[in-house]
Amino acid sequence: MTVNVNTYKNDFKLLNDLDFTSYNWVCDPSNTLKFQGNLDGQGYTISNLNIQSPYRKAAVFFEITNSEIKNINFDNCNIEGLQDSAVIAGYSNGGDLKNISITNSKVSYNGNAGSEGYFSMVIGRLHKDTTNMTNIFIDDCEIDCNKYTGALTGNINKGNNCVLNAKNIYCDIKIRCDGAAIGLVGRNRGTLNIENVYATLNIRFAKKEMAVIAGHNKEGAVLNAKNIIGTLYVGECTQPTYFNNFIGSHDPNTSSYTFENLYFFEVDYSHLSDSLIPTSNTRDAGVRLNPEFA
Repeated sequence: MTVNVNTYKNDFKLLNDLDFTSYNWVCDPSNTLKFQGNLDGQGYTISNLNIQSPYRKAAVFFEITNSEIKNINFDNCNIEGLQDSAVIAGYSNGGDLKNISITNSKVSYNGNAGSEGYFSMVIGRLHKDTTNMTNIFIDDCEIDCNKYTGALTGNINKGNNCVLNAKNIYCDIKIRCDGAAIGLVGRNRGTLNIENVYATLNIRFAKKEMAVIAGHNKEGAVLNAKNIIGTLYVGECTQPTYFNNFIGSHDPNTSSYTFENLYFFEVDYSHLSDSLIPTSNTRDAGVRLNPEFA
């Protein structure tokens, strides 16, 4: 779908499930094009897919541009790359993703020098234009990386009118990150419109800037959140006052946010500090819920 100059703008459909148990995909980014076509999974599943790359943009699609990817399931997939790594795409230059499930899968950093981060289950980094994610289901998944991590994307870029519209999201994920900026979106430096979300983020380890919605909302960012129910667990972090439910780090001089109908379950963080008072950079909002009803 991405290496043939005659077909990379075509429409594709899955006609059955694909099991890649005996196949190990070693990426060669010199032999790919920006996918500008459409993929309809028709409800079928890609399973047991292993992708390894010493380079950037480790994913099924290294880069998408104005593409539609829909009605597809990914199960037991393992993606390992230098940066901009995810299950579906390393980079997005705009596109529509809808009716997608990712289960029992892992995205990880290969440990090579030179990484800028940006790891995710869906798209590593949004580069420009508008990306829509609708009806996204992420369950029993894990990310293990160095920095800038988001279940939906590691980064929404500043400039280039970079926008993420995310709607109807379910997410249950474990994350280990040696750096900062972790959430459904790691770094928001563009525009994030997100609504109708039920998310549980279990941060096993991180440095700072953790939240359910956005780890980092700075550099001209706009964030609009509506109808959110979230839970943030933090097992260990190096700066225990630098996280909160809504936004992990916000710059009020350059960026803005709005919210409506936000609910977060209460979590006991006493194991992190005897006296835990978040810094003024973090943001909490909405209503606290009793965990007995989780």
